[in-house]
Amino acid sequence: MVTEREAGTSIFNASLVIAKTAKEIEAMMEELQDTLQSSLGEEGLVKLNVGIKLSDEEEAYRNDPMNWLCQAYLYQYKLIKNGRSPFGYLGIQVCLGDEDLHAVGIDEAVVHVMFAESEWGVDQFGLPPMAMVDTCGSTLHVHLEADKLWRLIWESEESDPETAWVFSVPLAGLNTVDDLKNQIVHPVAALLKDTPVDQALSKGDKIMRFSGDAESCRRIIAE
Repeated sequence: MVTEREAGTSIFNASLVIAKTAKEIEAMMEELQDTLQSSLGEEGLVKLNVGIKLSDEEEAYRNDPMNWLCQAYLYQYKLIKNGRSPFGYLGIQVCLGDEDLHAVGIDEAVVHVMFAESEWGVDQFGLPPMAMVDTCGSTLHVHLEADKLWRLIWESEESDPETAWVFSVPLAGLNTVDDLKNQIVHPVAALLKDTPVDQALSKGDKIMRFSGDAESCRRIIAE
């Protein structure tokens, strides 16, 4: 049986771990932005040195129901190639954990990597994606490609369809600059060049795989 002191120590240590993790995530995100800017700029996908900028939108985060813990935080970046107007938005959403992730077979912190042409298309993402379909109604369609990438399509009677894509990587798998390049930067660059999904994500060996659909998806664990 756990003693009162042991229980209190566990809670104390857990808070220290989360605080330390937050510092490490901020350092990782600074490195990721620099790496994205360098790699995408060199490939001509964005302006050199100034093609990736943090969005001016308000911070997007999701707390636990009691507002004690930030469970997910979204970094939004403008992607600029010509002039000053962005051609799209990249979202990096760090999810420390919640019941929805657990429901699809994920029991670790993840990073969702998202792209959309419109800023509103890069918003809080959740698994299973059916939760988003329930919110948006029949205007949103979601399907899975190559077991790794979720394709989202919004339909509107007033404008052309809007598309977005999302893939996910375990946070603990992003330990080095090479990890950031192989699991996020290179796949993003390939997808922006309209490379077929299976080829674009082929080198991202840590990118999560799923089975099922937007309602019944489950994570596939490699044996």
